[in-house]
Amino acid sequence: MSLQINDLIFSYNKRDLFKGISDSLLPGTVHFLAGPNGSGKSTLLKLLCGCLPAQSGSVKLSGRDLKSLSHTARARQLGVVWQSIADDLDFTVRELVTILAGARFTRLGRLSNQDALLIEEALEKFGLGKIGRQSFNTLSGGERQRTALAGAWALAPQILLLDEPTSALDPAWRNRVMDLLDDYALTQTVLMVTHDLELLGRAHGRVWLLDNAGNFIAGNAGEVLTEGVLTQVYSSPARVEITPGGRRRIYFD
Repeated sequence: MSLQINDLIFSYNKRDLFKGISDSLLPGTVHFLAGPNGSGKSTLLKLLCGCLPAQSGSVKLSGRDLKSLSHTARARQLGVVWQSIADDLDFTVRELVTILAGARFTRLGRLSNQDALLIEEALEKFGLGKIGRQSFNTLSGGERQRTALAGAWALAPQILLLDEPTSALDPAWRNRVMDLLDDYALTQTVLMVTHDLELLGRAHGRVWLLDNAGNFIAGNAGEVLTEGVLTQVYSSPARVEITPGGRRRIYFD
């Protein structure tokens, strides 16, 4: 399923955040959204998932306007992982993953077989199988982040939006989660917000950059992740190096 934005306009407190931005994303690889603090990355995610209405323009899922979809249809097709979850949720890890996955129950109050399998798979993939009965309130920041990711994974959405999903993870889990997302993105559309320059450097799909002047720059990674563009976006001299393995290393002086 593709995700398209068409002439999207949004202003906040008399400031134009997005001035007629357009682009489209397809399955195949993880796409990235980056930019300095306050440039509107989280706001754009809220527009993409329908949490905020745009003043003009449209968001479409494979050509169908997001506003035309019922809440249920939208929730099944489009998953979102925000940077943080409320810390006062009185649920176990397994219960919260089940809720986030929008699991369906039989008339006897049991999980459907399909959802039960997806939830078990998600718990194992994100290293939560052994703490499934533990209270969410007792978890570390990284464990909470993995719980949110597991819930989105078990939902199995066709479009997955992620707001800095690795910010609380240690290096080993960050790499493992990125491997999982790379696999997921082969068949589904994934857009990830990040401040992590190392992760941004591994991009090879579409990259969306926002700056604090309301500019939106979109293109393939090789076109956008250049020293000139990054210097403009971050208002700081950027340096880009290509490793022998073909990855970019991005530095700011």
